[in-house]
Amino acid sequence: MRVIVLFSALLMAACAPLKVGSPFDPAPFMQQAQRGQTTTAQVLAWLGPPNAKGEIIDADGRQFIRWLYFYGEGRLPKLADLRFRILEIHFDPDGRLAAYNWSGEGG
Repeated sequence: MRVIVLFSALLMAACAPLKVGSPFDPAPFMQQAQRGQTTTAQVLAWLGPPNAKGEIIDADGRQFIRWLYFYGEGRLPKLADLRFRILEIHFDPDGRLAAYNWSGEGG
């Protein structure tokens, strides 16, 4: 009996949805962001806190602050219905938008 219960639990977990990151709507950012003008405070107001923060030093030595927003979901085990969105935002040392990269559905 225990084997059947354990097998059933494993089978249900194998079909369970998998989610990573935090859901976010990129539309406010995409519609309002302006290079050199948009601030970190504005992005926080539009998107909330990022999933990760880091620093980038490009090939010619310029430094940028990097914020990363991501969210993905799909069903195990194959993730055939995987949906993912990533927004990577670079700010200059003064906290102004320098660049961004967007991938995913929506926005």
